[in-house]
Amino acid sequence: MTPLATAACAAVAFVSGALNAVAGGGSFLLFPAILASGVAPVDANVATTIALWPASISSTLAYRRELSAELRLAAILGIVSIVGGLAGARLLLATSDVRFVRVVPWMLLGATTLFTVGPILTRRLGTGSRTTGRILAALTFQALVAGYGGYFGGGMGILMLAAFSMLGVRSIHEANALKSLLGVLINGAAALAFFAAGRGDLRSTWPIVVTAVLGGYGGAAVARRIDAAKVRPIVAGLAWCTTLAVCARFWL
Repeated sequence: MTPLATAACAAVAFVSGALNAVAGGGSFLLFPAILASGVAPVDANVATTIALWPASISSTLAYRRELSAELRLAAILGIVSIVGGLAGARLLLATSDVRFVRVVPWMLLGATTLFTVGPILTRRLGTGSRTTGRILAALTFQALVAGYGGYFGGGMGILMLAAFSMLGVRSIHEANALKSLLGVLINGAAALAFFAAGRGDLRSTWPIVVTAVLGGYGGAAVARRIDAAKVRPIVAGLAWCTTLAVCARFWL
């Protein structure tokens, strides 16, 4: 990327890191921004994952108080998150840019739709006791979400919130803390797979990583003071704008 493109993506990364901590959906902004800078589609997706991984770490640290209430659940879901993240990343690495370009618009459309209707899904699932059946269903669901997250990741957060609701996590702050931690594990496993394959380049993307971290930590601090439901429609609107722009680029 040129210095100007890097600066622009770094600004978007700050906002993306903050949005992920508050309401999710940060990748809807960062991935199209990196893609628009001229980076190949698969590499743009790799760069997005690597940039938002440390941001998830900073958000998790900011949520460390809330995490203490759900450590056992975090450990159970964390194992399948790592496995799923690795599987998704390996699938992405085996996908050519030509094939990835064909699925990107559809994945963005699906993820944006999911993000938009996510709160309805969460309410429909409701809350209840952690029966063996619910736990097994949540583990299976989380494994699929993690695989999707390692491959693409847009809308991953709202899927995890739905799983937490199914397991009776009633506090939005505890749910956000869990979402941030599992995001660290999923993106971390994927990032390690990308680095091992020689696809991660921090020399040119470190400004994006730094600003995403700052946004992620600041966003987590702000999230305790605002209602995520008020932010979500704004994020959904931005997501639809960027999704339609990407669809127009590849389809028209």
